[in-house]
Amino acid sequence: MKRRRFKLALEPGAAALTRLAQLHDHAFHQASGSSAPLGRELQLYIEQTFPGSGPEQFASSLTANGQLGWNLDAGPDGAVAIVSTPDGAALSAVARILEYIAPEALARPMTYVPDDTPIVAPRSTQSLH
Repeated sequence: MKRRRFKLALEPGAAALTRLAQLHDHAFHQASGSSAPLGRELQLYIEQTFPGSGPEQFASSLTANGQLGWNLDAGPDGAVAIVSTPDGAALSAVARILEYIAPEALARPMTYVPDDTPIVAPRSTQSLH
């Protein structure tokens, strides 16, 4: 199935952005076949939030063994966006990652935009909430 390409502009906050970046880095290393430990912030967060799960296995379950289908990007005004790659990512998969790794982002405005639209900070009138 061909996935629709998109940008999801959001305001995750510094801690959540760090965890998302560390998850992305973990997936990149997985996909390239190299081994890299989880980033410290992400590992601690998973250990505290999901104590019954092994952090590496939990992260791998979210990243489909390295095939994320998205990247992090920043706009000129400092807005952060999750941008789907040419392989694409399901919006539901991105929402699941946000729910588990960066739930604070779900409490703030976010904007879904087509791939060719510049990244801008979300406005309350464009909120998905």
